Amino acid sequence: MTTIILKLVRLFYNEKVEDACTRLLYFFNTLNSFFIFSGLASLTFLVWYLKLTDVYLNPIALLTMFVSLIAFFIILRIADFYPTFILFNLPAFILLISYAGGSIALQSLIPNIIIFALIQAIFMGVPDSIVGRNLGIIPKKFLWSLITIAPTTVSFLISVYFSLHLTLLLYVSQIPKSPTINLALWGLILLAGLLTYAVRPRNKYSKNFRVPHHGAQYKRVILLAIDGCRYDVFRTLKLPNLEKLASEGARFKNGLETIYRALTNPGFASLMTGCPPEVHGIRDNNFGQEIRVEGLPDITPTKIYGSMHMKHFAKKEWEVKVISLPTHSIYHSDDEMMKLLKEDLLRDSKTRLFVTDFSEADFLGHAYGSTSEDYKNAIIRIDRRIGEFVEWLKLNNLAEDTALIVTSDHGTSEIDHSYKIRPGEKYVPCILWGKHLKKGYVYEERYSIMDIPCNIAYLLGIPYPNKARGRVFLEAFANIDAEAEKTKWVADMNNAFYSAFSNDYIEEHPEIYEGDGQWWSHQFHRLLSGPLKDKKINILDFGAGAGFVGQTFQGLHQLQDRVQDFVVYDSNKEILETAKSYLKKGYFRFESSFETIEKNEKYFDIIAINSVLHHFYDPKTILERLKKLLKPGGIFIGAHEPNKRFFRNRIAALLASLFKRLGGGKTFDDQKLETMNHYLSNLYGQKLHYSKEEIFQIAEFHSPIEQSQYGVDREIGFDSNVLENEFYKDFEVLELKSYTSFFHRKNLKKFPVVQKILERLFHSLFKSGNLLSYVVRSV
Repeated sequence: MTTIILKLVRLFYNEKVEDACTRLLYFFNTLNSFFIFSGLASLTFLVWYLKLTDVYLNPIALLTMFVSLIAFFIILRIADFYPTFILFNLPAFILLISYAGGSIALQSLIPNIIIFALIQAIFMGVPDSIVGRNLGIIPKKFLWSLITIAPTTVSFLISVYFSLHLTLLLYVSQIPKSPTINLALWGLILLAGLLTYAVRPRNKYSKNFRVPHHGAQYKRVILLAIDGCRYDVFRTLKLPNLEKLASEGARFKNGLETIYRALTNPGFASLMTGCPPEVHGIRDNNFGQEIRVEGLPDITPTKIYGSMHMKHFAKKEWEVKVISLPTHSIYHSDDEMMKLLKEDLLRDSKTRLFVTDFSEADFLGHAYGSTSEDYKNAIIRIDRRIGEFVEWLKLNNLAEDTALIVTSDHGTSEIDHSYKIRPGEKYVPCILWGKHLKKGYVYEERYSIMDIPCNIAYLLGIPYPNKARGRVFLEAFANIDAEAEKTKWVADMNNAFYSAFSNDYIEEHPEIYEGDGQWWSHQFHRLLSGPLKDKKINILDFGAGAGFVGQTFQGLHQLQDRVQDFVVYDSNKEILETAKSYLKKGYFRFESSFETIEKNEKYFDIIAINSVLHHFYDPKTILERLKKLLKPGGIFIGAHEPNKRFFRNRIAALLASLFKRLGGGKTFDDQKLETMNHYLSNLYGQKLHYSKEEIFQIAEFHSPIEQSQYGVDREIGFDSNVLENEFYKDFEVLELKSYTSFFHRKNLKKFPVVQKILERLFHSLFKSGNLLSYVVRSV
């Protein structure tokens, strides 16, 4: 039987036929199209069987059912067909069955099951049997589908549930019922959709160290993607060639996290663009979608190799070489791919990025299970192919100028993937190899596959794709001082940020000027009439910004004769000019060079640091430099630093996140964004573009509340222990407390009643505040 099918394949096959067939297969096997086909087909059977054509095939009934179908589809798109919808929707489903009746529910279930079995066999089992050269795949796939959870016909439960739900929903649409019941039914379904939307996975970017490049590190990069390679299985196998690559380069101990949804087309689109499906536009493997942002092949000459999947996710103008799985079989297609790759490497000196998709492991995982010996042996064979390829590169004098990245688009659980419910589908391996990498470097942290294109761009010395987000793995490079690079990057981002805000900083930050002013006035009065009385003092306002601390002191008329030298320092010259326009007293001296200030050791009686430390990559190192400038018995005054302990409170984090979602978070207009990107592009002499979220994330480096557009990072910030026992461990603590200036934020000032309500609510819920202030003395 298999031989006959193969002869037919060879007789009628061409790439256009395979293209059309593959699209047809995914149309019937992808849930968002399958459930409509199966649900409508089952309803048609039910109407015919029960002889209800007069009831269901009149114009009003058809219109009602069409509206119901569209409404249900929209709700499911909101829920993204995520499995928790089944749980949240249980009340609506029970109500649906009670209206339809148990007999109708059963009669609807049977055709949906039959259609599922036929679709799976015809549009998945038979093609897989051809590619795998084994008709036994058909029954095995059906048995596996009984326990698999995925939005395809590889999952019996998910496929039949949604198609049955549609059949019943359309059936009861023609049963007379009160408007209240109808409203309750749709209200429950909508609620289930919204709850599912709230809990389904979100794509998270790695923290932005997408630093400007320093020119090309390599002539070419080869991305060796092992399709469907789950990291938990990968790490248990003996893979001598990949282990050797890891020992000569860098690896990720806990793998990388794939995107949601964890599917081939969205995954590869993310590997080319550096952004998630909701941004690049490829949400699943179905047709009718295209990449709508810039990808690496739009920037540098690229060749892509693999199965028909590669052609379907790619833009039309990208160069894709398709290896036919039906023609070569799954056991030889990867060898054919490597043959093509080698030929191109020898004759093509212009292409700089080569992207391969090893199909064997993914296919055998779908066919036999992702913990089967077939799947494991496929990964072992891929290891051998990669090992042979590396030796070939060396033999042909190509290894010196080549960087290799070994990773995957997604993992697998049972025989499918998508929902990221289990670790098997969430995490994939990653190995970096090339001459500039530290040997045996290991990343303990877990990052994202969306970081891969950022690293490819960095390695090739080309611009990042315009919507790429993520980090460059600087720590793995032997020829780069990663800490110095990150320190400089955070400082440069802050300079870009404050240059854009130099003219309206005061207006934009009432939470500092109104929220902190009284406390600073009190501290100056207290210190100059206490520990520092009867002497002329020198003050350093470090990171002065628009001169808030100086303005506060300038307003304390009875203390004006107590200051000898008041140095106002900020590295940003533009915002320092703003400070000059407000600080008119003769004792003010303005500096933009910290190195100049450092020449005066043990000079200052007071060093003021307001809303500064969290802007530095390494605040501890900055403080060590500042301590050398302080006189014995001198005092640090600091405030407006983020209190990590406050955000460890889940209620506080939840309310902060909700406040941001309601529009209360910090933001700025597009003109300022353009100004910042223009500043950075000029500074580094290359095209750079960063989003508002990325800029906040780096400029407010240690701020829990500015790390994402809507969320709160509960793991960063400072707490009293850090300040007392790390930053100022040799100092006497005169005051250390938490507080909030939240109610003075610009977007709340317009609503004084809301301001008061939120203030009372805040103090009734929390004993501490989201900010820290302190006064410490050198001993």
